[in-house]
Amino acid sequence: MATLSGQSSLQDDQDVALGDRLALLALDLRDLAVVLGLHGHLHLHGLEDDDGVALGDLVADLYLDLPDGAGDVRLDIRHGGAQYPPVERQAPNPHRVAIAAAHNEADRVGATLDSLAAALPGAALFVADDASADGTQEVAMQHGATVIRRGRSHGKGGNVTAAAEAALDGLDPDAVVLLLDADLAESAGGLVPLIEAVERGECDLAVARFARSEGGGFGIALGYAQRRIEELSGFRAEAPISGQRAMRAATLRGLLPFADGFGMELGMTVDAVRAGHRVKEIELPLSHRATYRTIGGFLHRGRQLLDFRRAARARRAGADSFRT
Repeated sequence: MATLSGQSSLQDDQDVALGDRLALLALDLRDLAVVLGLHGHLHLHGLEDDDGVALGDLVADLYLDLPDGAGDVRLDIRHGGAQYPPVERQAPNPHRVAIAAAHNEADRVGATLDSLAAALPGAALFVADDASADGTQEVAMQHGATVIRRGRSHGKGGNVTAAAEAALDGLDPDAVVLLLDADLAESAGGLVPLIEAVERGECDLAVARFARSEGGGFGIALGYAQRRIEELSGFRAEAPISGQRAMRAATLRGLLPFADGFGMELGMTVDAVRAGHRVKEIELPLSHRATYRTIGGFLHRGRQLLDFRRAARARRAGADSFRT
């Protein structure tokens, strides 16, 4: 457990906002978790220096003298000439939650969040920001999201795990959580059928399959993920690495922590099937930032493949017991 000491104020470049649960959002604390809980007489507490988020009870030596009424508190911080809108009181237990994974998506995350907000009125919006350097966190906050981030990259799986832990705190087990990539832009609103499929009881984990293929390489990484999922769980996935998924909060809690890096989706599918959850893929008209047959694209898919292999190896030990 790590704590802060010797500090008495928040600087105006720390991207702070206060919501109904009085969490400090997007505070950059090097490698510390960035969701800092406030309760009681509004003393800062509970910093964890690992892949979790701030959910402990240890009171640090940093105090904010604020009134006792949580719902009456708002804090606007100016940063680079821009003003963050006050975070309004949200429902204490929203029925729907969306968590967007982002890394340097400043040009798309705003449209993604706006599309989600329009399609899912009242939903709580989170962004798992993997140490973006392009202003992603500022844009996300300006568009109404709670931002979860740390000062250095922990990869997609680690960062979304941290955001999911924050989103699940106090959430009704029957609430539906949508995971998505922040680069969907205006097409993000098209993910509603995933949520509805879970709510209707058609499946426990709904996965989006893109109706139109965009970019891609020679299918090596994709094919590897598909074969490993079938080998390890018996499920034949058509969209093995799709990041667009919906499930109930209780299901999500049982699948955490996610596999590291880009192995997140492969590991999630294997773990879900092994746990007895019903997985359904649904074709949707989505669009995202595609990678092509370029040097950068091949490097990206190479990193994906390495993470896929790590996730598969970590689950292979239990494959025999699963089959029996």
